[in-house]
Amino acid sequence: AKKDTATKSTQIEEVVMVGFGQKKAVKEITGSVGTLKADKLNDLPIASPESALMGRVAGVQGGISSGQPGGFVTLRIRGQASINGNNNPIYIIDGVRVMSGDPTSNNTTGNILSSLNPDDIESMTVLKDAVSTAIYGADAGAGV
Repeated sequence: AKKDTATKSTQIEEVVMVGFGQKKAVKEITGSVGTLKADKLNDLPIASPESALMGRVAGVQGGISSGQPGGFVTLRIRGQASINGNNNPIYIIDGVRVMSGDPTSNNTTGNILSSLNPDDIESMTVLKDAVSTAIYGADAGAGV
């Protein structure tokens, strides 16, 4: 008779994508990182995913710029990053940078993240300091 084979379960560490396909365990990251998991998103009455970050990830403030459905949500990570430049963070979805607003006129009327279904989001990670955002270049001065 065959012996029953016991199944062995192994817990893997949480991994954060830190830039252009690089993966690091959370304990290996030296910078400031905030994460919001999907189980926290499911119970929130939010119009767009980035609205969930406000008040739930340390250092993230924001507001809605207009009353339009799907309108731009202003996020500030660590406060104002520039006196007269762009203070908006950059968005990376599944390793690909996406534009928020109109890139031809530097107008921020559209909200790229409002087109995402919150049920399709596994987690959202906010990179908040210069060490974490350095790999994305100067545009990431306001956060990723």
